[in-house]
Amino acid sequence: MNDKWNGEARGCADVMVTRIRNLMRQKGIGGKHIDIDAAFAYNQHDFEKEFAKVIATLETNDMALCDVLENIYLQLKDLK
Repeated sequence: MNDKWNGEARGCADVMVTRIRNLMRQKGIGGKHIDIDAAFAYNQHDFEKEFAKVIATLETNDMALCDVLENIYLQLKDLK
């Protein structure tokens, strides 16, 4: 595997996450005011470790991230 980033699938996930975030804002879902203490406590390593678990779950269940994101988007879109 070539470790050089070629942008293979980045566009799909970025687009879906942006659409989900926009829908969440429009529907007032999940919006939190920023807690400055929590913002400073943010740990990128912990987030990346948790996301690696998501990727492992996708692999174990033969799922694609974009499919999961699309399902989330469609569910949010149908919320009244």
